[in-house]
Amino acid sequence: MTGSFIYWHADQEGMDLAYPEDLGTGYPLNDQIEIQKFEFKPGFKVGLGMNFEYDNWVGALEYTWFRQQTQTSKTAPSGRHWQMTDWYATGGGIIATSFDSKWRTHFDVLDATMSRPYYQSRKITITPFGGMRAAWIRQSLYIKAIYPAEHPWISDNHSHCWSAGPRAGLQAHWLLGAGFRIAMRDLELRGAGNLLGAEQSGHIVGVGFELYCQLLRQSVARLKGEKTAAAIRANVKLDFVFVGEGSGRSSNPTRGRHEDGYTALKDAEDEANGAEIPMIQARIPLNYVGETRLRIDFYRKLALADTLGVLKQIESDLRDRFGKFGDEVKALLLVTEIRIRAEQKGIGSVETESSRLKCLRTSGRRDDWVQVGTRFPRLTAPRPLLRLREIASFLNNLPNP
Repeated sequence: MTGSFIYWHADQEGMDLAYPEDLGTGYPLNDQIEIQKFEFKPGFKVGLGMNFEYDNWVGALEYTWFRQQTQTSKTAPSGRHWQMTDWYATGGGIIATSFDSKWRTHFDVLDATMSRPYYQSRKITITPFGGMRAAWIRQSLYIKAIYPAEHPWISDNHSHCWSAGPRAGLQAHWLLGAGFRIAMRDLELRGAGNLLGAEQSGHIVGVGFELYCQLLRQSVARLKGEKTAAAIRANVKLDFVFVGEGSGRSSNPTRGRHEDGYTALKDAEDEANGAEIPMIQARIPLNYVGETRLRIDFYRKLALADTLGVLKQIESDLRDRFGKFGDEVKALLLVTEIRIRAEQKGIGSVETESSRLKCLRTSGRRDDWVQVGTRFPRLTAPRPLLRLREIASFLNNLPNP
């Protein structure tokens, strides 16, 4: 919803009222023609709009209101009189020693438009729009001329017109302060963080955003009285996946790790099994969804997704709006699927440690792991996306709690 105060100056051509004549010669003094006064008057503009979720279309309805009334009064100086113009005094010959005119204007405009912004950069948008415009204009001009020897001459003119038709155009907007608004949104979701460290610009789907969405979903469910209000959110931590829009993890995952006999045995086993696979980043890249606001919105939807049906709808929306996506988006969707399947199977934590898959049940016991015999399940897929699908398939085959 928008509102604007307008201070307008309405003007119209052909508003010559009278010109003076010399009583002695009868010659007109055309260089002193009197015209209707035009003054600045207040008006306002109000609008109501809606941003449609699909494809970022914006519908808007805008109404403009303006009213004006001006008055012009003149008395002829000594030795002269006023000759009223033929425009108002049909046939001419109307003279007066004084006259008074009142002009009233009512102006109403209603605009209905549909538009879609295209973001050329972070601070400049180009928005083509199209729609309809309807306008109503009502005018009245009342003139009273007085001459001592005759009765007053009165002219009362009215004009009423309306029009409607299509309108289209192109608008350019410079989003002054856009970065500040995005930073404030990020601050609202994640908290202030470390003002001098890397945490302040951390990835958007990290712990802060996940926790925010979880609390939001639980609060809404609690207010609705739903049984899912106390549902425990699964934690997914995969050592071959970096989730978010940061620069990624170190290429050396063993740096700073404590070395002992146990870790040496695990490293030897992993090397023998060929468990090392390349890292993959799970995110919505800037070159796929260029607008930051839309990327944040899709991250929010993924964080709040609690069923596979909702996840499929999000995937379909991405394809419809932005086209085919790459491996990074596929990885993000698969990580979300793993979380959803884990929650459905009563798993509170899903972690990988090289080829080992460690799934902890939400039974309340600290060591209630999902195991095959006495060992953790082993992952065999050689590539990141295949391994993510392997984890999702494993969780799907687990018995329901």
